Amino acid sequence: MAATTSRQLQVMKLLLSKGADPNGVSRRGEEAVAPLMWAVLNSDAEATKLLLAEDANPNQQDPKQGPTELATAVVRSNKEIIQALIRAGADVNAAMTDVITPLHIACKIGDADVVWAMLHAGDDVDSRNKLGISPLLTSLLCINYAVAQLLAEAGADVTTPRSDGTTPLHVVAFKGTADLLKLLLAGGKVDASIPTAFKVTPLHLASIAGNTDNMEVLLESGADVNAADTNGFTALDYAQYVGCSTAVRVLIVAGATASSPSAANLLYAAPLASKSGNVLAVNTLLTVGADANATTASGLTPLHAASLKSNEVAVQMLLGAGAKPRVQTPAGRTLLQIATKMGHETVAQRLREAEAKEQRQVVTTVVASASVVAVAVLLRRRYRRRTTPNL
Repeated sequence: MAATTSRQLQVMKLLLSKGADPNGVSRRGEEAVAPLMWAVLNSDAEATKLLLAEDANPNQQDPKQGPTELATAVVRSNKEIIQALIRAGADVNAAMTDVITPLHIACKIGDADVVWAMLHAGDDVDSRNKLGISPLLTSLLCINYAVAQLLAEAGADVTTPRSDGTTPLHVVAFKGTADLLKLLLAGGKVDASIPTAFKVTPLHLASIAGNTDNMEVLLESGADVNAADTNGFTALDYAQYVGCSTAVRVLIVAGATASSPSAANLLYAAPLASKSGNVLAVNTLLTVGADANATTASGLTPLHAASLKSNEVAVQMLLGAGAKPRVQTPAGRTLLQIATKMGHETVAQRLREAEAKEQRQVVTTVVASASVVAVAVLLRRRYRRRTTPNL
């Protein structure tokens, strides 16, 4: 059947009329290839239809041995051949060794017409490959949103997870559109806070992306604004970490709390955010009650972060909110020592001023209590203290 590859239809018709087997195989290197597969490989629609009319088997290729005739046609996006194979009874659910079906391939390519044809031929809209990835998740990971919308409208399960628990809802929340997210959440039957294996919710991912439109859609659908992942981080933590002040505001308006166990990490991360440090977010957090002296698990405060970053505005803001300038690291170093050693002179000066102010306040308090001895002790300590300690 070499004529199949040269499109010599008249010769093919003659051979078939003389009894040639439409399912007889020829060699392609070490492979045995049937005439129909030759026609599909060459995107020869006329030859394909002729062979199918003569009872060529549309499912002759064993999917365990490689791509089927239909899968091959899908890879080539040849709609005419795809439709001919489907009409002839090609198995739209035939899975290859990695359990990838022709529908997975079509979703990866992003051809909505082919996907539509396969769905109407009875393809399983929720078939999964060996990694647990569904056609819907495939289309989303490949950013083929038109195909994703088609699958969702066809009833695809938006909560079908892959092996790590990631669902289509997570992917759309992270990098999809608000309209598509609304489509997946339509009907109110889907948990907007569905977690992955690490308890990461769609709201966490939307916050990381700074996608406030998706965040609002999720919150309107009942997403838990204070849900924490396995590390204890909330959406507010992530929004702050990436330095998205608009996302921080959206979450706080929705009821996110800055007094959660992770608030220390949140406020500590603020001055370390991109550019010069997200001072707007620092201000927002302090306004809603975040503790300026909250410590992380490592014993560090937000003022440590601001000093390390040489973020003078954040330093001033934190000091104004009551941050203690004499706080030490677990290793015993003061903020002034750190700023001086790193050459952050402006920050060091602000810290000296804050220390002096704190000292005056202490003296005033003691004087008010009429403790002469205590005042004398404090004054001796003050004048003995070196201005810039050795590091």
